[in-house]
Amino acid sequence: MARVSVDYHVEVDGFFYSVPHGLIREQVDVRATTRTIKLFHRGLRVAAHQRRYGGRRHGTDPDHMPSAHRRYAEWTPDRFRRWGQSMGPNTENAPS
Repeated sequence: MARVSVDYHVEVDGFFYSVPHGLIREQVDVRATTRTIKLFHRGLRVAAHQRRYGGRRHGTDPDHMPSAHRRYAEWTPDRFRRWGQSMGPNTENAPS
């Protein structure tokens, strides 16, 4: 069993796996194998992730995110570089 955090993730062995954001603060059942993490709410599977043993600590399915979070997740360094390039060379090459 695990409780869904306000960031719509549950912790399993030091790694964090997302569930649909509507389940914030709900309790879910965790079924872990050596390869997968499956999360259930009231007997229904709500998420499945490949199990992590290294690398990034968060595994987030974009479909689990609220729409506002999904928009911010798209703000990558490459996106900002392209935006700066569209403004002009001085903006693109400005020091950070």
